[in-house]
Amino acid sequence: MKRIITFISLLLFLSWGASAQTLSTTTFSTGNGNLPDVGDNFAIPVNVTDIGFMFTLTIYIDYDPEVLEYTDFQNGSVSGITVTNPASNILKVLVGNFPDSTEIPDGKLVDLMFDFIGGDSDFDFRTTSSTTYKSKILETDYSTFFFTDSDVTNGGVFGGEVDNTITGGDWNTATNWSQGVVPNSWHNVTIGAPVSRAVVTTSADATADDVVIENGGEFTLSNTLTVDNNFTIESGGSYIENGTLTVGGTKSAERYIEAATWTAPLDGWHLLSSPVASQSISGSFVPASGGDYDFYRWNEPTQTWENQKNPAHSFTNFVKGKGYLVAYQDSDTKVFTGSFNKSNENRAITDQGSGSSAGFNLLGNPFPSAIEYGDWGDNAAIAKVWNEATAGYIDVAAGGIIPAMNGFMVESEAASGSVTIPASARAHNATAWYKSGEERILLIAKDMDNGILEQQSVIKFNENASQGYDPEFDGRFLWGYAPGFYSYADETMMSTNNMPWSSDLVIPFRFETNGSTSFMIELAETLEGQDVYLRDLKTETVVKISESGTYTFTSEQGDDPARFELLFNTVGIEDNLALDAALVFSNDDQITVANVKGETQMAVLNLQGQALYETEFNSQGYTIINIDLPTGIYLVRLYNNGEAKTSKVIVK
Repeated sequence: MKRIITFISLLLFLSWGASAQTLSTTTFSTGNGNLPDVGDNFAIPVNVTDIGFMFTLTIYIDYDPEVLEYTDFQNGSVSGITVTNPASNILKVLVGNFPDSTEIPDGKLVDLMFDFIGGDSDFDFRTTSSTTYKSKILETDYSTFFFTDSDVTNGGVFGGEVDNTITGGDWNTATNWSQGVVPNSWHNVTIGAPVSRAVVTTSADATADDVVIENGGEFTLSNTLTVDNNFTIESGGSYIENGTLTVGGTKSAERYIEAATWTAPLDGWHLLSSPVASQSISGSFVPASGGDYDFYRWNEPTQTWENQKNPAHSFTNFVKGKGYLVAYQDSDTKVFTGSFNKSNENRAITDQGSGSSAGFNLLGNPFPSAIEYGDWGDNAAIAKVWNEATAGYIDVAAGGIIPAMNGFMVESEAASGSVTIPASARAHNATAWYKSGEERILLIAKDMDNGILEQQSVIKFNENASQGYDPEFDGRFLWGYAPGFYSYADETMMSTNNMPWSSDLVIPFRFETNGSTSFMIELAETLEGQDVYLRDLKTETVVKISESGTYTFTSEQGDDPARFELLFNTVGIEDNLALDAALVFSNDDQITVANVKGETQMAVLNLQGQALYETEFNSQGYTIINIDLPTGIYLVRLYNNGEAKTSKVIVK
């Protein structure tokens, strides 16, 4: 029996060579100048010395599979090399042609090929300090030889943090990333705004070091995302969380708020809401020093705005699902921190006040993405979003978009009602929130003196609606700072008015000045192929606004509000948009000619009748002409279709 055992031992190892066996590899780093690019496939060599003849040689190597992805081996110095993964972070290199012996030459034994994902990874040979695996060079009946720490030279790949950007598509698809690889925990991820809109989604669990969703970037998480440091939604970014977000640092959502002109009471107001629970108002939202601010909540039963600065109205935290009215003297990016809301939000609403704003409640989008408005309980059919640019409310019907971190007004249909803002309403900003995909008539009254103030009014046709006010379809008018412009029925002021279609319809509109004098009504959206007429009852003018697109007029305090009618059939009424309705006025170095169509000649004269300037233009209803005139009073004479009209203008 002893002879058989001795024979097998001799087959395993004929000799163990010299006593100075060594293993070595290479360190890849920027300092060495040999660092591969992220996404490259590259070789890590395994070098040996003084191994000599043997039957088998086994080498175990530790590495980080998140940083290095093993693909293959090449350039073996001898035959009979195999490489396996006994564990995800271990490579096993086996050399030998048992029962034949192999002489292993000094130098490179083999190149191990890896894809570099990015980051830092050691590349360590296991030695006798390992209790899991033993790297043995040779073995006989009498003794076993192992590599010791002094026998090996370990290496590694040290690339540090990596910037990686995606603008759309599946997070887990390498070709969607700027680096050509799916991120690992060393990657600083940017979800950028796409050239053409494309949401970033996940199809498997994911990791990153930092994540930033830029303005315009859209991200839906359906799996688990582990972020070692910070997760930031920049102002204008959008995030929907259907999975699990684990963040080692800070979760934050930013909202840029432009400064108000502090001496202009109408300027710079914003409706704001929090996408996180228990966000403190102090700190980012209440400047400790520097510019002034205002921070209001709305009290529906008392119909009052309550200022946070007033000790009588002390409130220190945002309430989920509530909106707030804010203005800041200095532009700033406000920051919400904490876990993002991703569940349904229940809010009480009331109709207990009196006056034109009775029943309107200021709610807030509780999510870090837009939401689609809908039937959420006791809310009326139309919500209202404040348009910061035009200082007026815009109506949002069912399916319309309410932006992230935005407050909005809803009308309660019950004295003490409630709504549930559902997580299922979350949406990315695929449609501009102020637009509608429905067929409708949209009229916009513009303050020409102020230049930015606008009020919208919507007409829709619905066979299920009545000629009067229908809470399930219509939206009541809510005053802002723009001129008052609204349709009305049953003495109800409406900014959205649904009714059955009839070509004989006459829809009354009221107009109330906001203190300015010059105004324009623009037909921004209309019914395809349908003639639409606007009648000005004050000037006894009828214009086909579906052709001209605009109608310009003046208004003063004390004018009868019941001024306009919208018509679709003008039998017996002529469109007199030639020169009868022409309106001429000046603004700095410009002369505006409104309500004129077609080829028109214009002459500017002094009061002595001398022509100072002449021009021709083809007007579609509204023309601005730049002209340099000294301060004074001038006559503007228009010639159109064989008619003439002279107007007086004052240049200041």
